[in-house]
Formats: sequence, C-alpha cells, structure tokens
Amino acid sequence: MSFDELFDSCFRNLPVVRIPEPGAKEKKSPSNSSLQDLTTLDHVFAASRFVVFHLIRSGSRNSDELAPLLKQLVAARNAGDETEKRSSSSPAKIRRLFSLKRKSKKKKKDSASLASLSEQSEVAVVVVDVEPQPDSEKGPDAFGEPGWYVVAPLPHLTKSRLLRSLKYNCPPSLSIVESASRQLITSEGRRSLLDDPFGQHFPWVEPSPVEIFQGNLLRSVQNADGSRSIESIDFSALKRSVKGIYFAANWYPPCKQMGRQLAEAYEKLRKVGKDFEIIFCSSDRSKESFEQHLHSMPWFAFPFDSHKLSLLSRLYGISGIPAFVIIDENNELITKHGRNVLLEDPMGRNFPWRPKPFYELNEFSLCRITDLPSLILFTEGAPEDVLFSTQVLQTITDSPQFQSASPATTSSGPAEDESSTNALTESTTNSESSEEETVPKNADPLQLFYTGDDPICDHILDSLGLSDAELPLVAIVDVSIGFMTICDKPDVGDVIISDFIASYKAGKLEMMPIPSSRNTTKVGGIPMKVIEKALGINQSPSQQSIGASDSSPGAQQKTVAV
Repeated sequence: MSFDELFDSCFRNLPVVRIPEPGAKEKKSPSNSSLQDLTTLDHVFAASRFVVFHLIRSGSRNSDELAPLLKQLVAARNAGDETEKRSSSSPAKIRRLFSLKRKSKKKKKDSASLASLSEQSEVAVVVVDVEPQPDSEKGPDAFGEPGWYVVAPLPHLTKSRLLRSLKYNCPPSLSIVESASRQLITSEGRRSLLDDPFGQHFPWVEPSPVEIFQGNLLRSVQNADGSRSIESIDFSALKRSVKGIYFAANWYPPCKQMGRQLAEAYEKLRKVGKDFEIIFCSSDRSKESFEQHLHSMPWFAFPFDSHKLSLLSRLYGISGIPAFVIIDENNELITKHGRNVLLEDPMGRNFPWRPKPFYELNEFSLCRITDLPSLILFTEGAPEDVLFSTQVLQTITDSPQFQSASPATTSSGPAEDESSTNALTESTTNSESSEEETVPKNADPLQLFYTGDDPICDHILDSLGLSDAELPLVAIVDVSIGFMTICDKPDVGDVIISDFIASYKAGKLEMMPIPSSRNTTKVGGIPMKVIEKALGINQSPSQQSIGASDSSPGAQQKTVAV
C-alpha cells in the first residue's frame, strides 16, 4: 500500500527524535531522549511542506554519503524566497500533477496540525536507519545534521510497512513525500540530488510513462541489397501491447548474453502470436556504438538519449545493467524480473506474467523474495510433497481472508478491518485511541513459495540457519528489514499456516535476524552472490546503485547489477 494510504493508521504517531544543536546535552540513543526532543511524524509533516526520508544503513561505510549534499539542499531550499517556492512547488500544483482527491472524512487534529502555513519550513529531513540490529549506544546526532529528525526504533512490522511504502530499495536512498497530500513524489531522490544538488528542480516530480515514451522509436531493417538501415516510427503508432523495456550496453559482456536469450524468447513469443514488444534503452558510450548494437536486435529502441535513459531508470528503479522490466498495455509495471520470467517461460504459457497466487522456489523465482515479505513452505521436495504444498497454498489463497500480493500494481484503496491490531500502539506517544484508524487489511501483503527439487532450496534452508530443522517447515522472510520468523507448530496444514499468517500480520510473532552468509561460491550452478542478494545477506549498497551524476549514458551505469 502507498504511504498516504497508511499514514493515518500506521505512521501518524511514529516517534521521531530531533537532532539537537551542537552543545546540547548528549543523548545516549533515540529511545531514551528527553521528551523535549521527542515528537511525532505528524508534527514533522505539519511543520514542513516536503519531507525527505533519508534511508541509511548505520553500519555501512557509505551511510553518510548523501549527508553533505542533503544539508546543502535543505539550506538552499529553506533559505530561499518563500513566495517563489510557493509558486514553483506548491502542494496544490503537486496535487494537480498526481490528480489527488482530498479525503472528505474528518481527521483528528493534534496541536501540530494547527501549525500555521506561514511557519512551515520548505524541507524537513527524517532519517530512517534500516540496519537490522542498530547500535543502541548511538545518539541521534550520529545520524545527521542539527534540526533533522531520526525515527526511533520501531516494531518489525511497522518498519517493514514504512520501508515498503517509501519504495525502499537499497541504502543510502532518498524518498520525497509532499506533506499536505502525504503523496510519495519519488523514491529516486538520491539520483536527483546527485544531478541537482541545490534542488533547482526540487521536489523532482517525474513525468508519467506516457510523457517519457512519447516521440520516435527506432528499428534496424534490412535493405534489398543486404545492408541495414534504421527506420523511425512514432510511439503512438505502436500497437497497444505488453512490452519489455531492455536496459543494456554493447560494451558489457553480460548484456550480450542477455540479448541473445531475449532474442530467442522474443522470436518464439511472436511465432505463437503473443502481443509482445521489446524496446531497447541504451547505456552505450557513443551513438555509433548504439547503432551497432541496434543492428543486432529484432526489436525497437528509444533514440540514443542520456536524459531519456535517466528518466526511464528512475521510473522503473533500474540500478544497473543488464535489466529487463515487463509492463502492461497501460505502461504499468508487471514485473522487474523480466529476464527470469522469459527464461522460465519462453513459450509464453503464463503470458502476460502477472503475479501468481504462489510460486515454486527455484533459480527463476528466487529474485522475487526481494519484492515483499515472503512465506516459504519447506518440504523434502518429492512429488508428493509438491502436491501437498500446492494444495495447501491453493486453499489458503482461495480463502476470502487472504490478501494477494501484487507488488507491481497500485492498491485500490484501504479497507478497514475491525479485528486488526494496530502494531504501533507500543511505539506511539499519543495514547488516545478512540479515533485511531484501524490498519487496512492489505497493509501487509505476503508472497507465497513452496520448495521442490531445485538444489537452491536446500541452500536457502542452510542460509537461514535451518539446515537441521525437521520438515515440513514454514518461515516468513522479510529481506527489507533483515528479519524472519518460524512457525513453531509440529504439523503443517492450511489452518496452521493461516493462523501463522494472521499472527504475523498482528505483530505477535517473535522475529529473528537473518543469519550471516556462509562461505560458498556456487549452489547448483547459481553464484552465491545471487542468493545472498536475494536474501539481503551481507549486501553492499554501494554495489547496487547507479552512483553517477555524469550526463553521459555510459557514466549513468558505472555499476552493474548481478
């Protein structure tokens, strides 16, 4: 669910600590700061026009990488002319861009909600530490600059909701929220800040897919004499269809391998009549290299344009090459794991590859664990075990109480659950609950997996420290926060798993950190680093993000994804 849909029930009363000015009394940690430094996220939103969530991992070497630029941005925006700021980036303008509708339901107002607009600052910074086990001895001033805020330690379920709603991928990152509407403007603030350090285009509202796609597409065609030339058509003339957006460069060998794999699948899909098109987005280092690359492809390409590359990378959260995302006829994301989808299903039996009720855990589906919290039903993997697993999970997903997980689609809106428990109760400073909203039913979507005979399944068990566990076994793994929980019931069935899910969503289960990695290079031919990335084990943020502000296409992809 989106940030604005969860704000009132989950985030309004989150405790945050204001980083004190130099010379103020030293505090040991956010959790024991004095009451004068402790406030709520609602207060921060009432006192500022835009809130920048700075998501860091305190234990990593680059946790403060963005702090100097962010400090510069905040100073520039908050010191600027107020009239100019209101005309260029007003909440009304943001709402028009997002076609927002204000809720008619009256909301409870606390003292912070009565703050005068004239007293608002332009930008507030809220630091969120995503470290699974942060250093409790660190004071708030270790997380940023005076005047910034630090989110106090949160229950695991609340932290997971917050990171998902901010579309957190890897630290350090910046997510920008407009205060009046609580609308997430962008989760790609890191790249925007590197390109625009003084925030001249802040809050970096991104164009819609239609706006980005408009213009010409190019395609290589063979002439009568055997030579090749490039023809151009307008995007609007392209047949309405499911599309794959392929991010690659001619200079990087893994892209050539992926290109060959995609070409084989593309031809098979076209032969069986699937309405599927691929559009290439180039990270080549020159126009000549781009054209050479294009001549080897049977599909369309966006023109060689570093600006369009940047916009598309931000739109779909592309942090390295090669990458392949699949979008539907309305240009909405179906999956960011397009390569694995085509390798597993080159004949398009599951076209257009929308989310399934549950998946077999194998080399193709492993990457999906990074999308959402995941329930995994581990068995020995024999045919009868697989039949048992699919029957159990089918029964669960057919239940009207189960909320399916669709990470690539937008929620239709919050649904109130009178029996749900607000997991924030223990961490809020407002004890008045008479008007608190209940947590929506679909606030905590789960993906479901079962294990078969793929050798990767045994290694996942080992990586989670469960190699000696008696099977069948059920676990919920949340990579975003680095924690998991195990069902302690001796028997496994649809009733037990349903109760396990209900207890998880109510925040009643004991969570434990995902164990550290083992020293293995490959499992079943799959590189260990791929498995570690999927499980979030010993992940190096600096190796997963595009860290360049260089305007050249080649510089935009200085690091490449596994």
